[in-house]
Amino acid sequence: PIVTITTPSFDEYKLPSKGSQEISSNATDSSGISEMKIYFDSKVIKTCSRGSSCKTNLSSQFIKSLISGTHTIVVTSTDNSIKKNIGTKSRTVVK
Repeated sequence: PIVTITTPSFDEYKLPSKGSQEISSNATDSSGISEMKIYFDSKVIKTCSRGSSCKTNLSSQFIKSLISGTHTIVVTSTDNSIKKNIGTKSRTVVK
């Protein structure tokens, strides 16, 4: 699968000091998409089944609880083929 992170749209994105932050992604594959997962610093924060898009929001409380520095968003997508191929895209964000 080919995975795209649409929001935030670039690396080294600075998370807002107030309010929430949306994370959204899309995936494509000729066999279709069976599942997508959004990770923040290696922890699954959202799982989406049977669709080519997945999104979630980081709450202002969650953002405030983060230590200052660089964090990683990773989105994985599993296709519908027998082999269950996995596509991955990552993006860094800064607090």
